[in-house]
Amino acid sequence: MSWLSKRTRSICKKIMFTPDEWHEVEFLWTEFREFDDAKRYARFGDWARQLLMWGQVEKIEVPFEPEQLRGEIRRIGVNVNQIAHTANISRSVSPEQIQAVLGAQAKLWDMFSRMEEEYTRKTTGLSERRRSS
Repeated sequence: MSWLSKRTRSICKKIMFTPDEWHEVEFLWTEFREFDDAKRYARFGDWARQLLMWGQVEKIEVPFEPEQLRGEIRRIGVNVNQIAHTANISRSVSPEQIQAVLGAQAKLWDMFSRMEEEYTRKTTGLSERRRSS
């Protein structure tokens, strides 16, 4: 009995890449593994086989405003530092200061929620769309 007769997949094909192409493939594979929480394709061959069989790669980018997000985080940090400084000196914090921090936190929560909703909207039914195309 040969090695080939024991295999589920008995057809082997080689594919050649330029160094630049291979660099791009490795980059895509690495990116995929970072975001594949389900660990659907633990091996490169499984992942590459699925890409070849389905014939398309969908890259989903969820737009968000990193500068706006960074600004909100910075403002919250400044507010918290000011409140901590005031609390250390006077041993008290005003309700207005706490409300300012809570308001900034609510803005951040809203931005993260919108990012999550956009991602969910773009990814819902992705595997079904792949099969039907």
